[in-house]
Amino acid sequence: MGVTDIRKVLNHEFSSIRPDISRETVYRLVAEARRRRFIRLVPPLADELGRQLSGMFELPVDAIKVVNTTRADQNERVAIAAAEIAWQKIQDISLTFPRIQVKGDVRLQRPVCIGLGPGRATLEFSKHLSLLLESAANLPDLSLVSITAGCPARFPEYAPVSFFNLFPRRVVASQIGLFAETIVPARELPVIAKRPGAREAFEVKRDIDIVVTSMGDFEDEHDLLSLFLREAGQSPDYWQKRGYVGDVQYRPYTLTGPVREEPDEFRAVTLFDLEELTQLAAQRNKHVILIARACGLCGTTKARALRPLLDRKNNLRVFSTVVIDSSTALQLAQ
Repeated sequence: MGVTDIRKVLNHEFSSIRPDISRETVYRLVAEARRRRFIRLVPPLADELGRQLSGMFELPVDAIKVVNTTRADQNERVAIAAAEIAWQKIQDISLTFPRIQVKGDVRLQRPVCIGLGPGRATLEFSKHLSLLLESAANLPDLSLVSITAGCPARFPEYAPVSFFNLFPRRVVASQIGLFAETIVPARELPVIAKRPGAREAFEVKRDIDIVVTSMGDFEDEHDLLSLFLREAGQSPDYWQKRGYVGDVQYRPYTLTGPVREEPDEFRAVTLFDLEELTQLAAQRNKHVILIARACGLCGTTKARALRPLLDRKNNLRVFSTVVIDSSTALQLAQ
């Protein structure tokens, strides 16, 4: 219903209490209802554009979701749509788990395990998924796992472990952080994975049911992995020579496949490499939700960086569902 229709209904139902409710009053009431969490706003999907892209890239129709964003300040809609998808996946997965009785209550045999990647988009995703969880009944227990160690030191709010605090305590059965240096020489990763603080996350890697992460573009000056590598002494000239295009969960790739660092080259400490995300996304009852939206700071779209992930011949389908903004989708469709 539009504002005009809502106004008519309110004036009809509450005429004896308040004679004339204006459009401006409706806007204020909706804003207050949202603040009190009586309602939630669900962003509109550009279904036709999504179907067009799924045909272009030979994807299942439900594998690509395009969110209608007409302005830069609507970027949050993409994270909201991803949260709605994840909420549905959590419910679907919980139906496949065996039940046990605990003190007279029927419970899932184990929690639904969610792996959270880094970044601005995943932070907003976590905020909106937590709102869905707060307002729902009969929730399955959740286990939260950080799949990436840290973030740039100046932006601690974008570290996955910080997102855990957003989730309602009543549904979180366990939390496992990934504590290590964020960027290390590639040869050190196997040793780090066995250390306390990191080992715990690597041990539950196989239990993760849903991975939620976002992606970056090396041409976007605000890309978090680019910031890391600059601080480690790498220059943009180095990335260009090697053909870096984008990154998912701090793991870079070129137009044709994942980047494989030399032993002394820096890489991020992560649970999954891109090949592993591809395998996970293809498994039954496992899901990888990739948020691929325009940069929230400068508006750079992800079309250039996303194209290699959509191209079947690259074997870089690191997602089971990719959620994108309409500006990125329109560029891909050209």
